[in-house]
Amino acid sequence: MKKSLSVLALFAIIVFGLNLVSCGGDADKSKQEVKEVSTDSVVDLGLPSGNLWASCNLGADSPEKYGDYFAWGEVEKKDSFPKKGDNGYKHLGTLIGDDIAGTKYDAAMAVLGGDWKMPNQNDFNELIENCKWEWTKYKDVDGYKVIGTNGNSIFFPATGFCDPILCNQAMSGYYWSSTDVKGFDAITLSFEKGKRNIKEELRYRGQSIRPIIVKK
Repeated sequence: MKKSLSVLALFAIIVFGLNLVSCGGDADKSKQEVKEVSTDSVVDLGLPSGNLWASCNLGADSPEKYGDYFAWGEVEKKDSFPKKGDNGYKHLGTLIGDDIAGTKYDAAMAVLGGDWKMPNQNDFNELIENCKWEWTKYKDVDGYKVIGTNGNSIFFPATGFCDPILCNQAMSGYYWSSTDVKGFDAITLSFEKGKRNIKEELRYRGQSIRPIIVKK
């Protein structure tokens, strides 16, 4: 009888030990899971450059909101973006700089101040090349979750664009870079489900801006 009790006790100890190992394994696994979309004002995605990205679009106070729309090189938000006329594009046919980041034409710097700037073409390329992009819904809004090498992530809502009024909302996203193209177009990050592009867009169009802080 004593022998059988000893065997049962030994069996219970082994099972308890296995359960502890299993719980420890689950805990380690949870640490490796991708974190939720950050709502901090500044997000480190573990990029080679060390640059930091805003969690929200310019003019928004949470990641899923579209924020304000700007023509390239203009620092005032607008609701309509005609090419010409009283509310037309201020810099039509004029070269205001190959890269307007950190200048008086930079909407991110004008609105937020401090070290905030518009991203340039290379900054968007770095995001595409070094991060994982997942098309998803965040708080019922379509867009891309961009996951950095360190597990931190930001959300780009599918904002559409304005030409002269809002188009393609919830279907595609258009985000200005600070990089000019010959005084007529500027470089944009554009996307839709399954596609991401760095391309040229007409500068008078209204698009979103996602600010960054460049590592010094």
